[in-house]
Amino acid sequence: RLWTFSSFLATRVPSAMDTGVQESPAPHSSKKSEAQPGLLNKISDHVNHGIGEFFENLGGHIARRPKQTIIGCLLLTGLFSIGLVRFRVEANPEKLYVPQDSQSIKDRKVIEPIWGFRPLVGSVFIAPKSSGTNIFTDAGIDRLCSAISIVETLKVSHDGGTITWQDVCLKQGGQCMINSPANAWSGNCLAMKADASRGQTAKTNFAQIREYVGGVSQSSTEVTAVEAFAIELFFKNDEEEVAGMENHDPAVRAFDLKLSDELRKASNQGDIRILPYFAWAETTEQDGAIDNDVGLLSIGYVLLFLYTMTVMGKIDKRFVQTRVSLAIAAITAVIMALGACFGLCSAVGIPFQLVVSTLAFVLLGIGVDDSFVLTAAMDQIEAETEGKLPIDQLVARTLRLAGSSIAVTSVTDVVAFLAGASSSLPALSGFCWYAGVGLFFDFFFQITFFVACMTLDAQRQRENRLDCLVCMRATSDGNNPSEGEGSPKATSSGIIHTIVGVWIPKVALHPVGKIVSIGIATFLFAGSIYGSTRLSFNFDIRWFTPDNSFLQDAYEVQDKYFEGNQIPASIYLSADSNQQWFQGRSLMAALYTSASESAVTSGQLNDPIHTFEQTSEAQSAANADEWVSRLKSFADSNPGAGSLLKFSGDRLTQARLRGFTRVEGQSPDRVEDMDTFRQFCEPLNNDSNAPSCIAYSFVYMFWEGDKAIVWETVRNIIIASSVVFCVCLVLLAHAGAAMLVFACLVAIDIDLLGFMYFVGLDFNSVTTINLVIALGLAVDYSAHIAHAFLHAQGTRTERSAIALKNLGPSVANGGISTFLAVLMMAGAQSFIFRTFFRMFAMIVSLGLFHGLVVLPVLLSWMGPAAISEHKFVNGQHDKKPEPSGDSSVQQNAVVVDISPRKIAVA
Repeated sequence: RLWTFSSFLATRVPSAMDTGVQESPAPHSSKKSEAQPGLLNKISDHVNHGIGEFFENLGGHIARRPKQTIIGCLLLTGLFSIGLVRFRVEANPEKLYVPQDSQSIKDRKVIEPIWGFRPLVGSVFIAPKSSGTNIFTDAGIDRLCSAISIVETLKVSHDGGTITWQDVCLKQGGQCMINSPANAWSGNCLAMKADASRGQTAKTNFAQIREYVGGVSQSSTEVTAVEAFAIELFFKNDEEEVAGMENHDPAVRAFDLKLSDELRKASNQGDIRILPYFAWAETTEQDGAIDNDVGLLSIGYVLLFLYTMTVMGKIDKRFVQTRVSLAIAAITAVIMALGACFGLCSAVGIPFQLVVSTLAFVLLGIGVDDSFVLTAAMDQIEAETEGKLPIDQLVARTLRLAGSSIAVTSVTDVVAFLAGASSSLPALSGFCWYAGVGLFFDFFFQITFFVACMTLDAQRQRENRLDCLVCMRATSDGNNPSEGEGSPKATSSGIIHTIVGVWIPKVALHPVGKIVSIGIATFLFAGSIYGSTRLSFNFDIRWFTPDNSFLQDAYEVQDKYFEGNQIPASIYLSADSNQQWFQGRSLMAALYTSASESAVTSGQLNDPIHTFEQTSEAQSAANADEWVSRLKSFADSNPGAGSLLKFSGDRLTQARLRGFTRVEGQSPDRVEDMDTFRQFCEPLNNDSNAPSCIAYSFVYMFWEGDKAIVWETVRNIIIASSVVFCVCLVLLAHAGAAMLVFACLVAIDIDLLGFMYFVGLDFNSVTTINLVIALGLAVDYSAHIAHAFLHAQGTRTERSAIALKNLGPSVANGGISTFLAVLMMAGAQSFIFRTFFRMFAMIVSLGLFHGLVVLPVLLSWMGPAAISEHKFVNGQHDKKPEPSGDSSVQQNAVVVDISPRKIAVA
């Protein structure tokens, strides 16, 4: 930030066109140390001059019409906010975390019209409160029977009627599909309880119940103990498009939520718990966590308001220079930007999503930084001119100096985010659209609405009117307003100036301090490299469930006792003629063998064609039509097989080989398993005389997102980095300085990636958003210091100290405000908010360390020569008159103590 303002602060000259004061040379400096204007410098000056003229004119216009500007901005916000009538929430994970051109999306469009939507599967766990207790007893079976009874007898009011389990269950052979340990007793729970030798019965039929009992102890003849039961419920899924929600069956959703509540009530009775785990109950819990955490936003705004007031204002007993009203204006500008952003994005059809909810915190922290720059510029000019400039000229010069500064920074951030909007992952793309548009509106309202408020506040102070109570004038206490007890005093922001402007230069730029600083940076970088090699690549939807949710107990039981490491996965075959089925029998047999024996598949496939092929009817078929005819008869007599085959008259059209695929390891392992499962289909697809083949599972859509996220992250970071580098190149007008800034950005992003491991974060779609954000934020911490260094005079070490003294506090205030904005996320219940807090805390810490310590040290060692001050006249550079050889301090110079020397800064 402050690419033009930095020149002003470094030289303490309002503008080259406003004064004829020559710059005093630094002691022991020479003409040879100054770099002559090159092409980049000329381009930068052209851009600087044009932008400066624009902002000066804009500032004068606003200063003459502040009230009209405020009203216009409010009307503009209202106009854009009309777009909120089209506000739409996208909660469907398939449309957020899945590339819409992925193979799974294409496969689903083929499969679902034929086989219908995937059924929803819910679970109910029966487990004791004390781990290790045997529930294979009358009491435990009573709880099992009680849970099943609640399912089968529940009635739910819905859409003017009543629905029951029979209305929402998935049926097979006319019966609702429900699996439990009672399977060994033909699903009769009461028969299970009445069986005096149930241990032996369970042992004999263990294959039917092994997936529904956990913590099993057994002898050679019977099951002696069970620590947990599981009930598996299959819901039909006639999905409908529902605005603002995941596509779903409304009746199933209503029954799901009510059933979860009733089972939880029953769980409170006795020492054996009933723990429901249903999809819609989980979604409701996760959405509720976000709703609760949004309340933290108000606390964040209060904290940032107090800090903004502290930075902008002064402790003034007369309550004139406190700037409370101006701090409110700064926060209001951010709120207006959010309203306009959400309205515009909604109007053009960009849906709101879960991750975008963090933007309210992010924009708050970034937004007030511009306010700090503007007020600092006005205070500086006011001090230089001793408060004698007319208000319109004061505002015009303020916006000329600071406007171009925040413009360049804002452009960098906006373009970096909009570059990420091209991502194929809708969640990342949507967030980047909202962030880019939001930052643009924040910049717009800062240079219009906030500047108008600054104008009115400056008028108020000169008229000696009370802050917030402008109708009242301050009473004199007999003291000189510029000195004595009644004079305004600097607030605690002076501490930041002392730490950053005095202590850091003395410590970090000391010869020993330089070595220590680079040593710490090297240690951090080495640690981040180690962390990067250990970083997990993983994502689990259960992370979004709050820690205090009842579902956490269900998760614990599922992970401890039941296999959570397999999911349904099927192979779908289709053909246009019976001949293709008949000729492809050998390939289908090979597919069955390879898939069933693969470690990727959990057990054998349920393949009706393979089962039929073992019969004499199949083996004796003379031709394709006869083979299909006999297969159809086989399917009619075997309902289980018949549900996996589809016929059109005498022609077989579709077949499904149903099975399970494992879910083990991290995301790369799962992607590899998905690719392996798909490879089973390649021999069939490569033979035009055989049926076509699709290997598909619902979760493959999300694994496609995992597969794409690495490339998406690399691509977005490369694009954003390129944009940031190009802007820095023009901003700094020096390739060497731009490379040093770019090196710091790369180090920050690598450090961030590595330290994710140490703070317990995984690489996934949520953290990758923050890696992109880091580039836009981190450039603020480094580019300003580099630009101030280029325009300072003296030795490299002295110029680094000057840059820290003049711009370091502004950079630090920006970092602190960003941290305060996200601080309340630390106590959030939702995974997204907690993740953003940890990531932003690291971004701010690493950004400030590299910008205020590492970069100044590097510049003191290898920084480029100072850029000569030139006057821009008619598109040409006029060299300033050479100063006299006298190294004494010129009139109006400001002496800054840096080291044993004193640097004269004009």
